[in-house]
Amino acid sequence: MSLPAPDAMDVVLARREPFQSSGRALDTPRSRGVGSHRLALQRMAGDLLSLRRRVASLEAENGHLRHSLARLREPAPLRHSDTDVLTRDELLDRLKNDREKELVLLQRCHRQQQVALRRCQDRVAKARALEQALRQQEKASAGLGRQGRVRGHPEPPGVGTGPWRGAGDTGDSGCPLLR
Repeated sequence: MSLPAPDAMDVVLARREPFQSSGRALDTPRSRGVGSHRLALQRMAGDLLSLRRRVASLEAENGHLRHSLARLREPAPLRHSDTDVLTRDELLDRLKNDREKELVLLQRCHRQQQVALRRCQDRVAKARALEQALRQQEKASAGLGRQGRVRGHPEPPGVGTGPWRGAGDTGDSGCPLLR
């Protein structure tokens, strides 16, 4: 599994263009759309970084559990008072039972970690898919904008704003539940 670099957020932010040009704020529908896309990318980058930290901590914990399991496979020292009363067979049975209990506990912890790791990997995959879809939408949007400018057609007001095409600046989303 390949995770983004720890400085991925810095790289994304370094490439972004400033919203202000020559001292005045850009407030066009396109700049608002790009701003919301950038905000979404920033959030996804933050999520990816937090998931990466979570995966690293789970891997470290998994390493500790593996080390504990290896240590349990070696015979554990017994207290001197226990060895005087118990026979060799009783000692072996007790050691076997202790090892089995520890193994069951370690297996349970390992299963929980695997489930958490799978969840984190699913979130990363979903975030990557969303990033890819966002990039494709931005490319398509930029291509349509270039075609309109090349043909000399200005963008009509309200196109591309709001959650639905043609919602315009009236605040009418077209959905009675969102009014």
